[in-house]
Amino acid sequence: MNPAATPHPAASAAWKMLELAQAGLMLPLIDVETAAWVLGLHGHATPPLPEPAHTHARLAAALAADDATQATALLHDRLPRPGMERLLIHACHLGGHLHADALLDVALAHPAAWFNGAMLAGTSRPAELLARLDVSRGQPLSMPDIVTIAELVLRSLDAGQPCPAAEALWQPLAEAPDALARHPQFRTAHLRYLARHDPESSRARLLRYAETYPRSDLYVGAVAVLARLLVADPAAAVALVATSDEEADVSVWLPALCWGFELPAAAHPLVNRLLDSTDPETGLDLVTALARTPNVTWLQRAWQNTEGLADRDERIVRAIGPALMQLHAAGLDDQADALTSLADQWLGDARVIDNQLPGTGLLRVLGAPGLPPLVPWGKGLDLP
Repeated sequence: MNPAATPHPAASAAWKMLELAQAGLMLPLIDVETAAWVLGLHGHATPPLPEPAHTHARLAAALAADDATQATALLHDRLPRPGMERLLIHACHLGGHLHADALLDVALAHPAAWFNGAMLAGTSRPAELLARLDVSRGQPLSMPDIVTIAELVLRSLDAGQPCPAAEALWQPLAEAPDALARHPQFRTAHLRYLARHDPESSRARLLRYAETYPRSDLYVGAVAVLARLLVADPAAAVALVATSDEEADVSVWLPALCWGFELPAAAHPLVNRLLDSTDPETGLDLVTALARTPNVTWLQRAWQNTEGLADRDERIVRAIGPALMQLHAAGLDDQADALTSLADQWLGDARVIDNQLPGTGLLRVLGAPGLPPLVPWGKGLDLP
């Protein structure tokens, strides 16, 4: 059956996206993989595509169908080929949350292949994952090593199951963070660690990092700190976001206050001030944040404030697509449907990506239920 004729709007839109790619439309690989994931999730094969998109699409569809055997066979076949050096990294992002052990086997079988160890931190064999790192093979400690080690420690803290080997490697780094603070990946890992290990210190460290680095570079770490603080003291979380006088600084952290899919009352005055802004980038930050909440009136105002934004329709879709996926993951389907209907009104018959793809179709794919989290901490109400 042609997926374009199926009653499922996401599968139909995904098929049309890949048909356009087949005809020569240059889509980002992550868009190809997302469309292929949607097709695989609904039991459809992907159409033939130019390489490397074809391989990436087949990989995503197999992982979406929970077919680790097919996915790993494809990896074993393709990884030795030129131009496929990053394929295992993509596999880790797409399937690490479900198939960590199977993908670790692939990484061990292909020691020269690049991979994302943090996405495999859920493996039942952490010692083997650590053994695959550069530092365990006599090379200098790399940033991917550090991120993987940190993820193993974070999982051990969340699960209450110590991982002594990872903790021994992480502790010296956590005790002297300024030595690595110039690396955004370390800052994120450090803030996520402190948010669990020492919440009070995490808030001070977040503000200290913000004195030197852009708040946008601290976003995931800010979510880790602020979303936990929201539970205990919403007013304190809002006050921390509002410590900067810069409108852009405040708006870029606002989504952290909406992580629980609603905006705390303490943040309402802050949002009202931002809604008076005439900066379309601030408007986009507000759309990104408020898309996670049920407040349609504010969301409508935020969208109006994006007038004049370059590539407005596509950027709106990419801003709210993740919120839709997360709403579905949290079981808030009615709220997701309301957001989709509102976005459909905004987009109308607009086309995106070289004016070839309906914006509403891209939204159906990027916000589809059942997409992979792409991040090691999961999705829905899970916290970084």
